Amino acid sequence: KSLVPTPQVLTPTPSQVKSEPVAQDRCFIILNGKRYDVTEFKTEHEGGNVFVCGTDMTDQFKDEHKNDFARAEDYEVDENGNFLNKN
Repeated sequence: KSLVPTPQVLTPTPSQVKSEPVAQDRCFIILNGKRYDVTEFKTEHEGGNVFVCGTDMTDQFKDEHKNDFARAEDYEVDENGNFLNKN
């Protein structure tokens, strides 16, 4: 067994996401317990501006984009707004 502790990943709450300093200039939502930056989609989204920044939009996303969760991973960010999976 490894003696290095595994970092615990905490699910962000909407109030945490809304209050993060970097969220003042960007739009973060929660999907399946992860934080995503959807700022660029606020003006380009085909369905209009449907994002409510700082909220858990998992159910709405599942209804409209159930096959797009893998693509959404490119927009996952940490609490500092750093993209985790974008190249």
